Amino acid sequence: MVEEERRESKPTLKEIFRRNRLLFRAIMLFPVVGMIVAIGVLYMHPSRNLPLQVALMVFLLVQYVISVFLISRRMDAIISA
Repeated sequence: MVEEERRESKPTLKEIFRRNRLLFRAIMLFPVVGMIVAIGVLYMHPSRNLPLQVALMVFLLVQYVISVFLISRRMDAIISA
């Protein structure tokens, strides 16, 4: 009987996503802040290949934001199902 109560009280993945949706997104977007800071540091201490460095950083930033967006949409689909 005690085991049944423990099983029933254990939250599902759907409930965890619903309760912590904002926290998951904030954690997933934290590297974006680091990339933006890195771009600022690159401009403060420029080198010969600054355009290449910034272009690569922006490319990675866009790629990561798109990935987070798609993961976020998937989380919303799991919650609404």
